[in-house]
Amino acid sequence: MSTSVWIALLCIAVSGWVLVRVLAKPRRMARGGRSAGVYGRDEVDEPEDVDERRPAAGMIGMDMSTRGFLKIVGPEGSREEPLPDSPLGEGEFPMGVWVAPDHTLFAVGKQYTGQPGSDDGVVWRRDASGRWSTPHRVRGRVFGSIAGRSQGEVVIGTIGGIVIFDGGAWREVSLPYALMWKVWRDGDELMAQAWDGSAAFTVRGGAVTACEPREEPDRDHYAHTQDGVRYMVFDRSEELGERLELRDEMALAGRASRIG
Repeated sequence: MSTSVWIALLCIAVSGWVLVRVLAKPRRMARGGRSAGVYGRDEVDEPEDVDERRPAAGMIGMDMSTRGFLKIVGPEGSREEPLPDSPLGEGEFPMGVWVAPDHTLFAVGKQYTGQPGSDDGVVWRRDASGRWSTPHRVRGRVFGSIAGRSQGEVVIGTIGGIVIFDGGAWREVSLPYALMWKVWRDGDELMAQAWDGSAAFTVRGGAVTACEPREEPDRDHYAHTQDGVRYMVFDRSEELGERLELRDEMALAGRASRIG
């Protein structure tokens, strides 16, 4: 290859490197939200940094309402019942159901708080006559699964352990795994097992005893059949309407009023 060709290729490479350096020129923020180049010379005005995870001002958002329901399918047909209203007024989301031999139903899940962070864990109870109650709630901790032996012996899986009901009181038991615990009935035993299978316990009469991890049976957490009657929990969402995101304008107005 001739010397002139090598020189031309070298010039092209150097020009490309210079162009990349110019386009990738570091910038620092100057007062008033403007940016300054590497030489400290103010350049064109640019907007201040914005958290892209938050909706921008002027965007249209959709308000949603989520409610929990129970569906009962039996010899007399099918019907639906709403879960008890949340005192927080933000809706609820059922995540598991279990029915005792006398048809007392326990359902678990969460009640939305409408605030950042974890929602609240909740237990709903429906007695054999159809009366609903909310016997247990825990702030900031979701209940993920439920199993039992009778209406007086129920176990719930949650974050960091389990909750045991002995027919009179609900008792929290911390276990050696910080994330969600799963519970199920294995024959006549109630099993509690870490989500990753690293630890397992049996629960009987309130006593929690370590055991070898077991394979979780294939089951539907959201449904339970008792004496030919199928009980299913589910959620239903509906759109309440659109809203205009005014966060930034409201923040600016608040800042101006404080300055004034």
